[in-house]
Amino acid sequence: MPSRHILLAVDLNAHFAVTLVRYAQAFAAAMGDSLAVLYVSDTSSDTAAPHDAARQWYLQLNNQLEQPLAEGDLSVRSGSIDTTIVDEIATRNIDLLMIGAESRTSLTRLFRGTGTSKITRSAPCDVLVVSRQRLGMA
Repeated sequence: MPSRHILLAVDLNAHFAVTLVRYAQAFAAAMGDSLAVLYVSDTSSDTAAPHDAARQWYLQLNNQLEQPLAEGDLSVRSGSIDTTIVDEIATRNIDLLMIGAESRTSLTRLFRGTGTSKITRSAPCDVLVVSRQRLGMA
C-alpha cells in the first residue's frame, strides 16, 4: 500500500495536544504514512499573535517528543476552522484527517453539534476522531 498523507488538526490550547501529537506520530509511523500538523486560529484581528503562539508551542512541543516535528510539519492558518481545514486537505492532498474528540477552546465550537457533521460531510478524505480514552485521558 502506498504511503498516505495524514493531517492532524490540533488546538494548541487543548490540555491533551501534546499527547494527541504523540498518538498521531505513532499512528503514522505504524502505518508508514507522513504526518503534518495544522493549527487554525479563528481570530482574524491579529494574524501575528497565533503564529507567534504556535511557534512558541512548537518549540515546547519538540522538547517533549521523542521524535521532534520538522520545521515545516506544523502549519498555522487563520480563518473559519472547518473551511480552513477542508482547504488544507485539498491543498496538501491529504488522505486522512485526525482530530481530538474534546477541546475546551476553538475546536470545541467546531466539533460540537453541526460542526462535526459539517467537517465530516465536507472533508474530501476519511476522518479519524481520537477519543480522550484512546489517549489515556479518560
